[in-house]
Amino acid sequence: MSSSANVDEKLLKAFHLMYDSFPGVAQLNHKSKLIVAVNPAARAFGREEGMICHQHGSPDQHNGCLAEMTLKEKKEQCSY
Repeated sequence: MSSSANVDEKLLKAFHLMYDSFPGVAQLNHKSKLIVAVNPAARAFGREEGMICHQHGSPDQHNGCLAEMTLKEKKEQCSY
């Protein structure tokens, strides 16, 4: 993980306990869009800690991104 985002180790542990066995892609982002944790499915998809999430893939793949809504509403967002 990059040192530019300070994330509580308890939060990282909780993320991994919850999402490491989740079959879909899950990632934890800092408000700066820095990816601070990924589950195995996200890693297989090409995501890694330290990446800026919108720099992965083509720009059109980020249409409908829920990151701004997550920050605004202060609650998780899901897309199916």
